[in-house]
Amino acid sequence: MLKAFLDASGKPEEDPVVVVAGFVSTTDAWEEFERRWNAFLAKNQLTRFHAAPFCARKRPYNGWDERQYQQAFADVCQIIKDMNPIGCGVGVNVEAFREWRSVSSSQIHPDPYYTCLDWTLRPLIRGVGEIGEDDSADDGITIYCDREANHEFLGKAAAEWHAEFFKKNAPKAIGASLFANPDRSIDMHYGSAIDYVPLQLADILAHCTFQLMRNSLKDPENWEKPMFFDAINACALLDVRALYTVEQVANQAAAAAGQDGRMRRGAYDWTTS
Repeated sequence: MLKAFLDASGKPEEDPVVVVAGFVSTTDAWEEFERRWNAFLAKNQLTRFHAAPFCARKRPYNGWDERQYQQAFADVCQIIKDMNPIGCGVGVNVEAFREWRSVSSSQIHPDPYYTCLDWTLRPLIRGVGEIGEDDSADDGITIYCDREANHEFLGKAAAEWHAEFFKKNAPKAIGASLFANPDRSIDMHYGSAIDYVPLQLADILAHCTFQLMRNSLKDPENWEKPMFFDAINACALLDVRALYTVEQVANQAAAAAGQDGRMRRGAYDWTTS
């Protein structure tokens, strides 16, 4: 059984970028992650880890001395590197998204969060599968999203639509991949990062992608590398689509309409605009 954990970063009414991103791995891998992560939290007397205040050195991290702060950073990076999960997600420049939507012939939901989630769910549901030692097909994927009261209904509706489409069309349609089993179970849940601990890892990827895109938009030639970038970028498979321009958004929309669902590293250069 596979489990994916997704988080969002950015608010379209006040931020230049909106991101939905997270990680997917096996149940066994997540159990080992939770064991190590809970030990890390206990060591630092934390209820949960939150990337934004950590990177800004705000509460509860503002009282830490430099040694504890740097050790915590190193511990998080080591856990990411050792786990080596599959990273996935989509981030959009809000201005480019709105311009693309204004000229698109399709009906597009005005909230870029929904589009980012939709384009992230598609490969998770259609293209990520698990092959056992006996070559048996995977038995399902459960997707967890950090609780968003305004988005939960739309998110579940998108997941159900992709699952139904894949089940009906997988044998002959463009949505089929070499790995995902169309008859497997597909579930989606919204909850807190305390109840679902791996959401704290998804938060790191979402925040890192948000910071990277925002920094790149400010200064494409001399963008500042965010914290955790190197640890995340070392993951063996990292398919995070960073869409800066109207053309990139339009290309991703066209690809999403006809993609086979498989994940690819470097579909877009997520480091430059």
